[in-house]
Amino acid sequence: MPQSSINTKTILIVLLLVVSLGVMILAGNRIYNLLAKAGGSAAENVQVSQVTTNTVTISFSTADPSSSLVEYGPNPTSLTLFANDTDATNHQIILSLLTPNTTYYFHIKIGANVYDNNGVPWSFTTASNNSLLPTLTLAPTLGTTSGSGGRSGPVTCSDVATRMGTRRGSSNYDVKYDLNGDGIINSLDMSLCGK
Repeated sequence: MPQSSINTKTILIVLLLVVSLGVMILAGNRIYNLLAKAGGSAAENVQVSQVTTNTVTISFSTADPSSSLVEYGPNPTSLTLFANDTDATNHQIILSLLTPNTTYYFHIKIGANVYDNNGVPWSFTTASNNSLLPTLTLAPTLGTTSGSGGRSGPVTCSDVATRMGTRRGSSNYDVKYDLNGDGIINSLDMSLCGK
């Protein structure tokens, strides 16, 4: 085997080892710095706020500036989702893309330390989609019929059904069948008839 091919192989192997060592040193320094910044600062005053159908804010404080990680999920034994922040003492981490009306569990990780609620994850429940619907308020005179035909009493569903789709201002519109007062006789009024 010629001497030049051995030298080329040796140089390539040494170069590869030097590059690998450099990558490991850089990665090791980053991990060391992350753990060192944790500095033993515990997560304190943990609070859950601003709960919506698909987001929530987790707030807590640490004595020293630290990077933190909130690990969470809908199963208390499998916290596979995460969100993080860096170098803060007052932490506010927003968890997003949550499912409405679902209980989630979480703990806080700072460096190698895990902080939870005395050995179990903290939990919160997202808001229901129904909580975003407006509350319907009925006017006191709605919901009864009287007058032509001699009928009086609760509005029947068949009365509402015959006027479905009628809008305020049209000739067939009658406010007494618009039970929720939204200006159109529709399925919402059907859900209120006969009550």
